[in-house]
Amino acid sequence: MPRSARSGCLKAALITFGILAAVALVVGLLLYRTLTNFDSRREMMALRSGLEVTDEHLRYSPGMDGIMWSRFTVEAKGIDEVFDTSQVDVSEFDQPGYQLEMNRINDRWWDVKGRKLTGGSIEVRNDEFMHVGYVDNGDGTLTVYIYWFEV
Repeated sequence: MPRSARSGCLKAALITFGILAAVALVVGLLLYRTLTNFDSRREMMALRSGLEVTDEHLRYSPGMDGIMWSRFTVEAKGIDEVFDTSQVDVSEFDQPGYQLEMNRINDRWWDVKGRKLTGGSIEVRNDEFMHVGYVDNGDGTLTVYIYWFEV
């Protein structure tokens, strides 16, 4: 094969590889955004409409038995200001010393270990459940941890 033909094949292969790599990167970023987008999962967590959150984190694993875990901070005097009380009985989230340690979660932001949480567990909708724990930060904010799952 002449040198110019080999050079042309190499250029075509590099261009094709570059295009495939760019497509894979875009698909990967879109998938990551889908699985970590807090705002797209607000309804699943039964959060109050218009609730403003800061320092939000979320990981969603879809499937037949999906799971999701989230942490966020919100300006609120009580947990009843966080959830849509027409969907969630917040009186279930009043257990002091509530444990919400899920050993399989390795995200650094899921820092429940050693925290003194108040919380509880509820069924949100048919076969959808949430474990909720929160910390009153003493400055008018709550840090809320949610572990949502379906069975």
